[in-house]
Amino acid sequence: MKTSFTQPYKQICILLFSFLCSSISGQEETTLPNYLGEESTNLISVAQNNMNKWNNNNEFNPLGNIIGIASNNFSVINENSIGHANIIENLLHVPAADLNELYFQITNEILNNNNVVLNEEEINFWNVFRRLITLSTAEVHIGKSYGDPHLQTYDGYKYDFHSVGEFTLTTNKKGNFDVKVRQEAVTSSLSINTATSMNVNGDTVGVYVKNYPDEFINQPIRVNGEVLELNNSTSLLDNGGIIEIKEKNITIFWPTGEEVLVTIARSTTSKFATTNFINVVSKVYTSNKGEYYGLLGNANGDPSDDLKSFGGEFIKPALAFYNIDDLLSKKKIKKKITKEEKKYNVNLVTEFGDSWRISNMSSLFHYVKNENTATYTNSFFPTKQFSLAQVDKKEIKIAKKECDLAGVASDEMMGCISDIIVTQDN
Repeated sequence: MKTSFTQPYKQICILLFSFLCSSISGQEETTLPNYLGEESTNLISVAQNNMNKWNNNNEFNPLGNIIGIASNNFSVINENSIGHANIIENLLHVPAADLNELYFQITNEILNNNNVVLNEEEINFWNVFRRLITLSTAEVHIGKSYGDPHLQTYDGYKYDFHSVGEFTLTTNKKGNFDVKVRQEAVTSSLSINTATSMNVNGDTVGVYVKNYPDEFINQPIRVNGEVLELNNSTSLLDNGGIIEIKEKNITIFWPTGEEVLVTIARSTTSKFATTNFINVVSKVYTSNKGEYYGLLGNANGDPSDDLKSFGGEFIKPALAFYNIDDLLSKKKIKKKITKEEKKYNVNLVTEFGDSWRISNMSSLFHYVKNENTATYTNSFFPTKQFSLAQVDKKEIKIAKKECDLAGVASDEMMGCISDIIVTQDN
């Protein structure tokens, strides 16, 4: 699968403009939340003075909107409009040493200073503030669910997840970042993503390509239950998020840095006619290390603990059961591999996958009358497990040739071969 994320500089501009650089000209004074104590306001004043020397001739206020995001005050962002995305350049001109110094001042002089008494709002403000000033240089983790569905966790572990129902793909401990997916069956052994719905810092954004929540079946996007037309555009959400639409690619940006790309795809196959589905790619930052959980894992850098159930139990990750050479090897070896693979897949679906099924209370989807998450749940799926180890060698060779011609990378080859064989779609 190709991920169509923007190039790093452009991506940072689009994502971070709203909270790292204010478009307030003339150095207008930034309004601080009234719950900040004297030590906090003094540090902000010092930081602002230090930033002013890198401030492009005082045209912009480098810290204006970062304060708005940290205090959940998005009025300034929404008033400034999308047109000022390029002003992130002002922050990128600030030397890393200055940003690092500010980070350590927040940590040592405020958060870890026993002589400073902080209220809960103030602690949250500085935790968000500290995270935001590191985003332009932070390492990222990317996880994805695509095809029928193939999953790659934030830490790089890959597995196939052939279940039917609604699941938590990824969420964080705070709950302002939460992505659900709906998987529906296309054969007796395979499913695809047909919808996703997410909490974007308090706003609900959904994308549907089947079983729409209302009569508007030609419009896939819903924002807080209302239709958002699929036109090339960029829109601000009430709580600081951004939706960017380019053709069939819908990118949702969180004000706290996370990003999700939803791609609407269509497969026209001889096996199950025309089928619409979505691919979901999620991007999070290492500054939030260990704060995530769900089908995409915890983003702590260790793939060995990614298959953790909602209750905290770990499913042992499996090494690849076979590679291309294994698939073309002797039948006895293949049969042994198939037995091991089936056992692993059962545990993956039941012990791990079922624990991430959502409830009516935790669902972010909108439904038509008399429907809920139970409508889309099938705990007995798949009725049989698909395995490439059971496919004829000639069929595998033909599929591999198609994947090679398409330029599929080696780490995606097994998924590509599976998709072509199952869907009969090259």
